Order: sequence, then structure tokens, then C-alpha cells
Amino acid sequence: MKTKNLLLVILMILFTACEKEDDIVPDDTNTIIGGEIFTPSESSAEKSPGGMILTFTGGAKKVQIVTNDTVAGTYNIISQSLKSAQVLQANIIYNDGVKSYNGTSGTVQITNGEGGTVSGTYNATLVSDDDDVIEITSGSFSNMQLLSTSPAISLITTEVGINDTLELCYELFYDYIEFLYLFDAVYTNTTSAPASSWDDIYGHSQTATDEKVLMLWSKSYEIIFKLNLILSSTEDVITDETIRNPIDAQVKAMRAYIYHNLLIWFGEVPIETGFSDSNSPRNTVEEVLNLTKDDANMAAEFLPQSWPAGDEFRIPKSFAQGLLARFHLFDNNYNEALNLTQQLINSGQYSLSSSTTNFVQGNSEVAWGFDRGSNTEFNTFFTKGQYVPVLRLTEVYLISSEALLNMGNSMEAVNYINILRARGGEPELMSLQISDLLEQWMLELELEGSIFITLKRFDVAETELQIHPHKLLLPIPADVLSSNSNMTQNPGY
Repeated sequence: MKTKNLLLVILMILFTACEKEDDIVPDDTNTIIGGEIFTPSESSAEKSPGGMILTFTGGAKKVQIVTNDTVAGTYNIISQSLKSAQVLQANIIYNDGVKSYNGTSGTVQITNGEGGTVSGTYNATLVSDDDDVIEITSGSFSNMQLLSTSPAISLITTEVGINDTLELCYELFYDYIEFLYLFDAVYTNTTSAPASSWDDIYGHSQTATDEKVLMLWSKSYEIIFKLNLILSSTEDVITDETIRNPIDAQVKAMRAYIYHNLLIWFGEVPIETGFSDSNSPRNTVEEVLNLTKDDANMAAEFLPQSWPAGDEFRIPKSFAQGLLARFHLFDNNYNEALNLTQQLINSGQYSLSSSTTNFVQGNSEVAWGFDRGSNTEFNTFFTKGQYVPVLRLTEVYLISSEALLNMGNSMEAVNYINILRARGGEPELMSLQISDLLEQWMLELELEGSIFITLKRFDVAETELQIHPHKLLLPIPADVLSSNSNMTQNPGY
């Protein structure tokens, strides 16, 4: 009898527990829409060209949130198109099986977790086409895996949308360059680590799981995917070549710059032509370098010498020519590099500035640059003014000198160095040695993202930084290896 009673009690406890379990609404399904609980049976988080797409489906009902970025933060829900890179924005759509509602206000709070997961909360006011209003007063999701590949990414369908996306790319490009400059300075020990998260980069102890290494890779490809989307969209949308070519030229100048830096830091990398991560294998150094040259050549052909008022932020022809000179110097094509730098010098468009420690917009020697933003780490380290130069005449002189020296013309090579030394109040050199040229590069372009490649080009990076040869390249991030079965790791990592 006692045994039967005990079994009955156990069964009652189990039954009660099951009832309570059924009553619990999981964190990632705790959504209140129009005062009723919405419990999705399916959910997904996918990268899109501009950010990410979160989808929650339950029966005939569906909530979809589209953001303009993938970073953690508060996204303001708007009803118009997403285009700003400086303000986090999102669209939200709710379909109840009968009507579709579009969000007019509210917020989405995103946090990023380990392994590429996202969590967050959201609330919104939504309006249907017939002006019915519905409120999402409580929405949440947790630990959703952000997939690298979206099943369907649409082209941009209007010229206005293409230009909006291009302006977004400029903002992302500025952020990328600032991060690249800081990464270069920390890795070459030109500056100290700005925070503990940079310690491994400063100490050259980076691994495939290092956060900063992943950021350098992911920032690069995030912009490349958006640039590729613009290129495919202009081909489909803009038939007038006089309008399309300058847009494509800006895109290709940015893409060339990014791919060249990927080459410097990672070696062989995949050439992506689509809008999202793929299983592309690594392309050879020669293939990547050829792409950068092709892109820069096209940009140099179709970019204007200068842009009209209001468009001065855009990349000019001289920037593309300077990039080509960099690429040819990297590839030991000294005649081609010198030809390009002579074109820039002889154009008379730029002149050396007397000050190289306080750059401002309109500086006489800056071919292209941008106003620095609000990144505290970068602004603390970059002590050369409010304007960030990306290509300037000083580098053009240095490339000319290096090309001439490698071609055996040391007398003409030293003349360019002496022009720079005179500007800096340094004594004139009677002859030019490799060590003199290296010293001038390091002095003139400190904090401008070119120290590591300069040390590598002069074959002194191992000794100057006291690193093992395999650390002349960074590791391929572990997240990239796990998501792309065709990727291989750099030796030594």
C-alpha cells in the first residue's frame, strides 16, 4: 500500500512539473503583439548586404526585422529605406496572416554572443496600408546563430538606392582605414596597445581566435560584399555609362585598396564576387594582385581629377593612380610605379605641405583623405590632426625614390629624399643607401598604416619586430575556417 501511494505521489509530481514546463514561454519566443503572446515555431538570423535579417514565424504569423549593420547596439526602427552607417537603423514587418504591418517607430537592441550568435529585444509601433495600428510591446530572442549566407539577396533597384549604398560604403571605409592604421601601428610597436584586447597584437602572440584579427578580416569582406552588390546593381539599373562608370570607379578603388591590404596581412585570400560569404578557396597572390591592378586601372580611367562642391569626399583620379603605383612597387614593377608617380608630380595638382603633424581638409599634399570620426582608440593614437590622409604627395616622392634606387639610378633617387629632408629641416644626403630610404619611409609615414608593409618590402620585418617568419602573415580567423571548408590556415598557426 505504501509503495502504491509513493508511486502515486511521484506521478503527481511529474505531471505537475510537465504542466509547469508547458506554461513557460522561452526567452527567445516571449513576444507580445497587440496584447497577445506570439510564439514562433521557426526563427532564423541571416547576414544581408547591409546588415542582417531576423525572421520569426508561427503558423500564418511572421515578424521580420532588417538592420543596416551587424554590430551590437540600439537600432531605431524607421519606415523608409536603410542607408545611414553612422546611425543604426532597422525596418520591421509583421504579417498576421491577413494584413501586413510596417514599423514606424521603436527600437531593436542587439547584443553579440560567442560563435556568431545574436540576442536582443525589440518593440515597435506598426501601421497597415489601411492605417490599422498595432503595437509590439515586448519582443525578445536569444542565442540565434547568425548565418553567413542569405538564400536570396536582391539587387538594388534604383539609382538613388545605389548612391545611398555607396555613401554607406564610404562611412564603412573610413572606419576600416582607421582600424587598419591602428592595427599597423600596434603590430609594428609604433604605438603601445590602447587596451588589453590589443595585447596579443602588440606582443605578436596572435592566434586564429584573436578578436582583432577577425575584425580586420570581417571589416574587409563586409565592405567588399557591399561594393560587389553595387557593381552588380549598376550593371542592371544604370544604362548611361557617363553615370555608371564614375560610380563603379569609386567602388573599384575602394575594393582595390582593401584587397591589397588583405594580401599584405593574410597572403592568399578568396576573391569574392558575390554579396555574402561563400566557400571560395584562397586565390593566389598573383591573382589577387591582378584584381587590385585591374580595379585601380579602371578607377584611374573613369574618376575625375576633382569633384564638384558637395562631393569632395569622393575618391579622385589621383588616389587610384597612387594605388596603382603602390601595387607596382609591391610587385617590383619599378618602371610602371615611376611612370605613375611622375604623372602625379608633374600634374602640379599637389605640393608638399610645410606641416605634416596637423592635417586639415584641403591640405596641399593630400590626394585623398577624410575627417576622423569618434573612435576614441584611433583619435588617441592618431596625433596628426583632424584629417586622416590616405594618400599624399610625400608617399609619391618616396615611391619615386625607391623605384629609381631599385632601377640603379641612385643620383636621381636621392634628390627626392633630399626634397623631403629639406622640408623636415634635415641635412642633405650626398648619396642614398637602402637604410636611408627605409628610415625616411618610417619617419614620414608613421601612424599612416604603411609601416608593416614597408618593413616587409625591405626584408627587415623579422629582425625589427623580432618575430618568427610565419608571423609575417596573420592567421586565418577560426570563424572563417569553420564556415568555409575550402579555406586553409596559414603555416605556423
